[in-house]
Order: sequence, then structure tokens, then C-alpha cells
Amino acid sequence: MLYGNPPAWFKEPLDYTSSHLPVIMVNTNGQTIVQNTKINAEMKVLNNAGINYLTDTTFEYNGKAGIEIRGFTSAGFPKKSYSVETRKEDDSNNNVSLLGLPRENDWVFHGPYSDKSLMRNVLAYHLGNLTGKWSPRTRFFELYLNGQYNGVYVLTEKIKNDKGRLNLADLLPRDTVGDELTGGYILKIDRPETTDVDGIDYWVSPYRAPTRLQQRVFFLHQDPKGTELAPVQHAYIRDHITAFEDAMYSDNYRHREQGYRAYVDFMSFVDYYIITELSRNLDGYRISTFLHKDKDSKGGKITMGPYWDYNICFGNANFFSAGQTAGWVVDGMGDGDAYAMPFWWGKLRLDPFFNSHLKKRWNEWKQYYLNTTYLNSFVDSCARDLGDAQKRNFRTWDVLSTHIWPNNYVGGTYENELTYLKNWLRDRIVWMDGQIQQIEDVTVGVEDAPARLLDLVATPNPFPEGVNFKFYLPKESVFSLRILDITGREVYQHHARFPEGFHDLPVDLSPGRFPGSLFIYQVVVDGEVMKSGKLMRSGAL
Repeated sequence: MLYGNPPAWFKEPLDYTSSHLPVIMVNTNGQTIVQNTKINAEMKVLNNAGINYLTDTTFEYNGKAGIEIRGFTSAGFPKKSYSVETRKEDDSNNNVSLLGLPRENDWVFHGPYSDKSLMRNVLAYHLGNLTGKWSPRTRFFELYLNGQYNGVYVLTEKIKNDKGRLNLADLLPRDTVGDELTGGYILKIDRPETTDVDGIDYWVSPYRAPTRLQQRVFFLHQDPKGTELAPVQHAYIRDHITAFEDAMYSDNYRHREQGYRAYVDFMSFVDYYIITELSRNLDGYRISTFLHKDKDSKGGKITMGPYWDYNICFGNANFFSAGQTAGWVVDGMGDGDAYAMPFWWGKLRLDPFFNSHLKKRWNEWKQYYLNTTYLNSFVDSCARDLGDAQKRNFRTWDVLSTHIWPNNYVGGTYENELTYLKNWLRDRIVWMDGQIQQIEDVTVGVEDAPARLLDLVATPNPFPEGVNFKFYLPKESVFSLRILDITGREVYQHHARFPEGFHDLPVDLSPGRFPGSLFIYQVVVDGEVMKSGKLMRSGAL
């Protein structure tokens, strides 16, 4: 017998005994998880090929962990996010690989709650990694906490200095002179976590925000923490950042040698601007904003990133105009709140050199990543990964028809939430493109071609089985090629020193070895991203 639509009270039966996603089970043995102090727990990770059953006894990890609630606003949500530390039996750090990510001991379990797409952070960090610099990598999983299902989570690499993460030079307390003093430092522009005014945990910029309220800008020590720094190290990085701000504030700030460009990794500022504006990040430039500096012998430039905390971005907030697809974040938020963006960004907008490279970089990104084909494919790929897991999540956290602060849109269904995200991205790109194309490129015919990669061709493209990369180097250089699949996972890497001249690098991408139809390649020469592009298997589209 055929029936019509099921009655309102009917709920689709869901299987909670297995998942096609990895499953992480945490047992706190009766202890309550709190903020700011990790409690001991036991953790098991199921990451078997195919389906993971809760009755499985083969674990990727089975051991101790420390866990605490993390977040500022999100800590008040019923679905918490957690900071997790894998530990040995003696409570020391236990560096392990979780869900295929590089070995480490510090992890974030991000629990999307107000972000009903479940993927906004995943998208932002993916774009961050496409710049060629490290941003946190992510994996979806389902969490069971003390035997209770807790929903879909995102395993996220914590921002820190480590070989498998940001990978700056180590800075030890004894490194107080010469090149050893100059890096590496990871800093964060954010709310101060303490009332320390003596410069241990943070310092205050001498330049207030260019707003009516003239808010102060706080630079926090992220890694190493302020308590781990020698006084001379704190003074060095404070004075170096202030020297950059002095140069930026000066009337001569556009000068190549005497202005801000002498201090910064220029393209990292361009990329940060693009991703912050694309996502309409209302916290952009002013909160959860990371920057870092390596030792002078390793380049030593002030570099924007990594990217962090985008769950209320991409149209998911209803204040400070964050839900609109028109308008610039960098224009400010009126009186805003207690934290405002540094003055640098307003000065950069007045620099024709910055604007010219913004236009060049935007057009490159638009061709490969910032278009509906690529972004819709990425959203759809995440949705396929989530599958029935999102149904279990929203059965536990019944929010699809409820406004959760600061939602700009309430879709009622998961499918509507994804459609809204796709349409918002489409309209945002259209608006930004209309603005950016009006920029006059003042560098045309002015800049000399630098001594770096001058040409690269990937043929055939589209390809059936493999691609040959032909390139020319004007001098001996370290050449790196990375190929990523549509989810951002690295499927191929080649890193070697090549002499001056023309070169061929054939890459086997046969379907048997590399399933999938769309890939992204990135080329880095002597540590600088030179080119990126799209590779498509024949007949894919």
C-alpha cells in the first residue's frame, strides 16, 4: 500500500551503532569537563576503512587524553567545542597521527552549532591552505562523550609552531642575541586573556584604531606564550612590529625600501585581505587574527595567518552587515565594539601597488578557486562526506528551524542551509569582482620580471592518465610541486633542487592510483608560491 507524506510526528530511524565517518569516543570517568583546565580522560579513535562500528576493537588511538571546553561565545552553546591533548601514561605529551593528520599532541574538536552547514571553518582553512602557506587541516568525525552521541565534529589542527604545522624556527629561552633572537614568533590580534599590563602576555600597539572610539589594538603572544619568553625576546618582537607600524604610519609608507614592504611578506597580506573580505569576516583584521615571523635567516618577514575561526562568516551573522553580500569589511563597523582593526588596512587600500596586486591575485583566484564550479564542488564534497552523519547531528541538536545567535538565515533543512551558503558565495564573488575589476593596475610595464619561475605549462589538461609539467628556471632553485584533490588532501608532492634551464616533470595521475576528476596544483620556487592551477581529468565536465 502506498502512503502520502509521513505525519509530523514521524522521525526517520537512524543508525547510531556505526558511521561511515571516523568515530572518536571520550570517557571522562565521571569528571565534568570545564574551561581553562584540562581534565584526564580516556580516548578511543575508530578510523577503519569503510564503516566504523562502535563494537569495533581495532583503534587508531586508544589511550589517555586531556580535555577542556574551548571558545569565547561558543562556550555558551549546548554543543561545546573542546581542546584535546593526547597524553602518555605519565601525562606527558603523546605525539600521534589522528585521522591521517601529521603527528602532534594538541588538537581542537570544533563542534559546529550556529554554523548549520557544519563546514564554514573547513572551507576557510581549505582556502587558507590554497595560498601555499599552512592553515589548520581538518577532518570530519562523530563524537561520543561518556557513551552519549554528541554530534558531528571537525578535528582541527591547533595553531602552533611544529614541524607538521607552521614549522618556524624554534625559539628557546636562551635565544637572546643575533639571528637566534629574530624568530620564530606566532602572534594574535585579539581580546587580552588577562589583565596583564606589564607586557608578559601581550602588548598594546602605540597606534589606536582609526575610529571615533579609537580602540586599542592588542598583540598577544601565541607560541611561545609570554610566560615562555625571555624579556629581551618580548621586547624584540614588540619593537619589530612597532617598527613596521611606524613605517606604515609614515607619509613614506609606499616606498619599496623605506616603507612597510621592507617588513612584510607582501602576498600574505593580499591573500588575507581576499579571504577575509570573501568570507565577510566580521571579526576579520581585529579578533582571532594571527600573524607570525620566522628568523631573519629564514626570510624573517611579518606574515599574515594562519586563518582561524570562520564559523560565523560566509553569511552566517546578522550584525555589522555580515550577512550582506555587498560592502567591504575593511570599511569598518561604525562605532563597532571594544575591538577594531589596526590602521594598516586603511593605508593599504590607498596604496596603488597593493591594489594592483590585489587585482592580479583576485583574477588568478577567480579563475581557479573563487568561482561557483569550484566552491559548489567543495561544498558538495563535504556534504557527501557527512552523509547520514548530519542527520544524526541535527536529530541530537534540533536547530535547523531555530535561530541560533547570530544566524542571518534559518533554512529549516540541511539542504536549504547548503543552498544558502552556495548562493551567498556566488553573490559575494559577483559583488567583489565588480569592485576589483575597476582597479587600475599601475604595475603593468613597470615591474621588472624577477629572477624566479618565468613559465610553466601543464599538458595535457584535461588529461586522461597523467600530466607533464614543463617549466623554466632562470637560476638554480628549489622547486616544489604539490597536487591536491577537491577536498584539499595532498595526493602528490615533488620537492627537489633543479639547475637553471628548462625542465620536464611527468606526473602519473591514472585513475587507479588517484581517483577523482578534479585536482589543484601549486608550484613553489625557493619558498615562494609562483603559480597554482586546476587539473581536470578528460570527460570530467
